[in-house]
Amino acid sequence: ALAVRSLTGETPDLYITNLRDPHNPMTETLQSFLRRELVARYFNPKWIEGMMEHDYAGAREMMKFTEYLWGWDVVTPDLITADMWNQVYDVYIQDKYNLGLEGFFKTNNPYALESIAARMLEAIRKDYWDPSDDVQTDLAETWQQLVDEYGVTCCHHTCGNLLLNEYMEGIISTPVGKSNTGRGGGGTYWKTTPTPTPVTQSSDGNETTEGGVGGVENLNPSKAASNSKELEGTVMEEKKLGGLMPPVSGVPWIAVLIVIVVLGLVYAGFFLVRR
Repeated sequence: ALAVRSLTGETPDLYITNLRDPHNPMTETLQSFLRRELVARYFNPKWIEGMMEHDYAGAREMMKFTEYLWGWDVVTPDLITADMWNQVYDVYIQDKYNLGLEGFFKTNNPYALESIAARMLEAIRKDYWDPSDDVQTDLAETWQQLVDEYGVTCCHHTCGNLLLNEYMEGIISTPVGKSNTGRGGGGTYWKTTPTPTPVTQSSDGNETTEGGVGGVENLNPSKAASNSKELEGTVMEEKKLGGLMPPVSGVPWIAVLIVIVVLGLVYAGFFLVRR
């Protein structure tokens, strides 16, 4: 569908073959199937309660649903409506069924809720959804509170996504002086300011100390000299060892000639025997 729309400018009609009932297979439009799936499954409190029984994995399934919805919105924008995104916000962020979803996510998988909020904000930033300012602020505050408490989840739409970070900073005022990175080290989502290093001065005015890790202490020369001590011990001297190996030039030439003659005789005898 995405390829056809990029070439023709129009989204083609999409159909699926529904084989859930093998005795009654049917072909229907993707739009009718998706709408029924949303109502019967993802917006159904019974399905959500069933997912909540699976703790971490259940929270992950809810998060994956928002990813699938986003994927369909990108491929076929005419298929996903603003009302669908509004329903996601009402059900999973506002918890309109009073299922205790916020506590469930925070206890079992807070990163799933963080990813859901970030995905919805990314859909807004890319103009796939245009909710009210109150909804945008609530999503940004929800995301920031989760990051502040649990750290940044390093999913593909938040990890190092500077544009999304700047967009959320434009919605709410970001506190300066806090820095927090998530499980994957995906990046910093708060601005940081350097902490001034305390400087103290001694009463004599000649000694200055900088606090903090790796602080440097500057002492005046007279005080440094008074702290020096005379060392006592054995002095080690370097000595060169010579005479252990005679130089090559010292080998008698007569011995070399004898070896050459012997090798020549052996070779000559071997050659004569073979003949």
